[in-house]
Amino acid sequence: MRHFLFKNRVLYHASKQFLRLKVFGIKVFLPAMIILTMVYLTYHLIQGQYGIRSYLKLSAQQSELQQQYLQLKKQHDILAHRVHLLSDDVLDYDLLEERALIVLKLIPENYAIIHMQDIKS
Repeated sequence: MRHFLFKNRVLYHASKQFLRLKVFGIKVFLPAMIILTMVYLTYHLIQGQYGIRSYLKLSAQQSELQQQYLQLKKQHDILAHRVHLLSDDVLDYDLLEERALIVLKLIPENYAIIHMQDIKS
């Protein structure tokens, strides 16, 4: 009988300790883990590779590249137009003569050449 009581006490103390650990886990460990998880997720939401800072940096870079693209497109259109004017079907002999005189530096004294780029700027 005494042996049975001893086993019951041991079981009682073990179950009591288990309940203490369970209460400790529920009251302390679980909230601590939830808070740490929230801190981790918040940090990566702001600082992470796909976070807010990266989004803002990429947005600024996108607008900068968009401006560069528009400048290059404008230059491309100007050059494409000039190449089109030098094609066989639309060859403008005045433009061809003007470019040849400017490139070869053979401009006669009685010629007056006005550069449109100088007027624009």
